[in-house]
Formats: sequence, structure tokens, C-alpha cells
Amino acid sequence: MGVAITDSNSADYSGFFNYDLVDSSNGYALASAVNIGVYGEQVVKLMTEVMTVDLDGAGEDSTPKKYNTFAQGWNEAVGASNTIDTIVTLNANWTAKSRNGSTSFGSGGGFERGGAISVPAGKIITLDLNDKTINRALTQGIANGNVVTVAGSLTVKDESSTDVAQQGKITGGWNSTAGSQSGGGILVNGIGATLCLEGGSITGNKSIGWGGGVKNDTGTFIMTGGKITGNVTNYGNTAATNDYNNCGGGVYSGTSFRMTGGEIFGNFVCGDGTGNKGGGVFFYNTLTVGGTAVIKDNQSGCTFDNGTVSGGITDNVYLRSDKTLTLGTFSSSSSVTPSIGVTTEDAPTKDSPVTITT
Repeated sequence: MGVAITDSNSADYSGFFNYDLVDSSNGYALASAVNIGVYGEQVVKLMTEVMTVDLDGAGEDSTPKKYNTFAQGWNEAVGASNTIDTIVTLNANWTAKSRNGSTSFGSGGGFERGGAISVPAGKIITLDLNDKTINRALTQGIANGNVVTVAGSLTVKDESSTDVAQQGKITGGWNSTAGSQSGGGILVNGIGATLCLEGGSITGNKSIGWGGGVKNDTGTFIMTGGKITGNVTNYGNTAATNDYNNCGGGVYSGTSFRMTGGEIFGNFVCGDGTGNKGGGVFFYNTLTVGGTAVIKDNQSGCTFDNGTVSGGITDNVYLRSDKTLTLGTFSSSSSVTPSIGVTTEDAPTKDSPVTITT
């Protein structure tokens, strides 16, 4: 077998490896995937071998198709012809390709709004990071600079290690779009949309407005593991003077957020003004925490200067006066000590308590 290094750039940006290792004997790239059907589930596995996608979920009884880019494999996984649950496993880092001052993971039905990875409505995807990094690689804020958008169902996990520090990451988002399309790392936006975080880290993302790490606009966010850390909203210290228009350095949830495991720490809401709240979590609807959940060491009112965050005050879960935080059953058998910091809009008094239910 002869191996050659070839540039994988294409005019339509359908593939986004910087370079592919190609077996010169057959022309197949050695940076793609194999797919195995398991009990009716489609499995798309991105490996250092040719990519194959089992479109009918029949496993060994089917004839898989071959691909040699991440973009092609993802488009197959979320394509209109695929109506079954699909598992996508990474075995190489996936970095968005520089394009016209922006970056893009690909084009086609699996990508939207400038090149973010998309899970369209009706699709059910499990993404195993497998200790690899998905990086939007933005060096400045752009419109629609999310890493992943979810209108269907996405579960993020990492089975490569039990140590989250050794697991994969979703990073590099920098979104300058405010409102319903904000969110730096993952945007959950669609009636019935669901994000489940079981492992891996959402880290190093930035957003103007809401949700540096995760913005759950109209869906459901369930967190049972993993970490959300090192994310920032209102990057650049722009003043936010309207009520709650720069919130949730780690997570902003407009609807339902349930957390029974994992950690949210070291996230920041930067900028002055009265609208900067919830360095860790800001929620507009319902928040339920329990299990081994940890939310600590987050800040709001920070200043960001040349890559360094300074100042600010401790602000973990921001509890508005008209909202209720519900505490579930916390685990006493785990090595992780549950810890939830709460900042209340109104200072609790004897005659005016703050509502936290169990």
C-alpha cells in the first residue's frame, strides 16, 4: 500500500479535513468511517479507515456505502432517507474549515446557518465524542457562530474514559447573533427538540446574549454527566441594560432543564449593566437539580480583556423572584459531593422567603 498526502479542499466545501491520508493503491482516504448496524440502530463510525454508512440498519446483511469526509458521513446520518436512530462515533478531531472570514463544518442538509453542525427536526442522533474534539475554530464573533444546532434529538456521550478530563470536547463557537439564535456551543431550538449531555465537555465557547455553553431556547435539556466550563457570554464587555438580555455563561434555558449529574463551573457573564445574570445557569422556566449535580465557581459582571477574565461576583444559578428551583434526590453514595450555588433576585427575609421546592 502506498500512502500519499492530498489536500481535501473542494470548491463546494463538502469535505473539511485540512489534509487526507490517501491509499494510492485504491484512492480511498484513510480518515473516515465504518458503520455497523446494532439492533435496528444505524451506526456511523468516523475512523482512520474508509467511511461506511449502513443506511438500512441491517448490519452485516447490508451493503454499506463508502465516504471519505466527515461532512459526507454526517449528511448521511441526518439525511432525509434515514429514519432510524443513529450512532455517530468520532475517531479523529473534527475542525471546521476556514471559509471567507468564517468557518464551516460542511454543506448540505447536515449543516446550517453558515456551517454549524445540525441535527434537523425528526432526527435522533447519539454522538460519541470518543476523546476527540469538535472545534468550530472561530477567532472572532460571527452571526450564527454556534458549533451545533439541535432541532431534533441529540445525545452527547464519551465512552473512551470514565475521567471527563480525558473525554472529548465541543469548543470554538463564537456567536454574535442575539435572541433566539444565540448560544455559543450548542443551540437547542425547536418544539420537541432535546439535548442530553452524558459525557464530554462543552468548553471555550462565546456568545453575545444568552448561553455561552448551551442555549436551550424552546426544547428540553437533560444533563446527567460531562462538564460545561470555560464559556463566556457578552464577550467584549458590551453593556446589557435591558432585563436579562445577557445571561447564562454556562447554560441559558428558556424552557425545561433537568440536571442529575455532571458539573457546570468556571463560566462567565462579562459586561456591565443590570442585564448580566447567571454566570453558571440562568433559567426562564423550570430547573430541577439532583443526583450528583455540581454548579459552582461561576461569575457574572466580569471584564474580558485580551483573553483574560477578571473581576465579577459569584453567580451560579440565578433564581428570579417569579421562578422556582426544584431540588430532587441527591446522591450520598458517589465520590462526587453535590453542590449547587444559588443567587436570588430578591434577598430572602422572614416575611418574604425565596421558593426552592423539593
